[in-house]
Amino acid sequence: MNAARCQFCSPQVDDEVVIANEFCVGLWSPEWTPLVVPRAHRESPLDMTNEEILATFDLLRSLVTMVELREPPQGWNIGWNIRAAGGQTVPHAHCHLLPRYEDEPYAGRGIRWLYKQPENARRRGRDPIS
Repeated sequence: MNAARCQFCSPQVDDEVVIANEFCVGLWSPEWTPLVVPRAHRESPLDMTNEEILATFDLLRSLVTMVELREPPQGWNIGWNIRAAGGQTVPHAHCHLLPRYEDEPYAGRGIRWLYKQPENARRRGRDPIS
């Protein structure tokens, strides 16, 4: 995607940007959970500078506080989707902050739950973290 047309390079709705620093912005709207995106167009977090990574975590901490003031969750998932097979739909690095609540249907299953299902068994042997 051309950086000039990237929705995360220049967020169009001012109220989606809820926090910012020199390297990143924190976005939060009714359509998605909070996100942190680098200001510079980076396709993956693996392309980000050390400063951008540190700035991302600074904003994540602030977003956690903002969410906890509104509706405190019982847990969190934080994650990056990289490339289409990894679930990335916007080719600009963005870190998801997912508040988790005990009354959700999938509460407690974590980010690797789907990967551990029997239908994904043929991939399990490739998992270096098992």
